[in-house]
Amino acid sequence: YKPKRWKNRYFEIEERMLYCYNFQPSYGGQLRRAMPLEGATVEEFEGKYPFMFVVRNHHFEYIIRAKSEKDMSLWIRLLRG
Repeated sequence: YKPKRWKNRYFEIEERMLYCYNFQPSYGGQLRRAMPLEGATVEEFEGKYPFMFVVRNHHFEYIIRAKSEKDMSLWIRLLRG
């Protein structure tokens, strides 16, 4: 077993979809995955690092680490709609 390293990702929310890019699209970032937010759950996640939360729907799960508690709270509020 080899643990995965954290990767920086760029996320956007548009029309109840969460889009994940390898970096900012305006700088050439490519779409990696899109997750419908209909029926998704968002909750804080107790993990190895601070400011983590998880977004789940029927098919996908993202464990995300924000830069600060303020950023995490904002993302959770926006994702919950």
